[in-house]
Amino acid sequence: PSPCDLTLGLYLYNCLKFDIPLDELVNVSVYDVRGVNVKTLINGFQTAGSLSLFWDATDNGGQQVSAGLYFYIIKTSDFRDTKKLIYVK
Repeated sequence: PSPCDLTLGLYLYNCLKFDIPLDELVNVSVYDVRGVNVKTLINGFQTAGSLSLFWDATDNGGQQVSAGLYFYIIKTSDFRDTKKLIYVK
């Protein structure tokens, strides 16, 4: 099942969905409003296609983060996109 499947009891606002047009290295990381890396969700080779990632609202150390505004950045060799993510407890 998809990590963003509602049957798993997960909330869609923590679900990050995007398409990867080519097989390549992909980095998806969550940052706080100060620009500090909170969590690296993926950093490695991915095959082309749709990708769904679920952020469990923890940091890289496994600690729960505070409610608030976060950003996630999707990076490949020739692409970079930043999106807002609001975490509400």
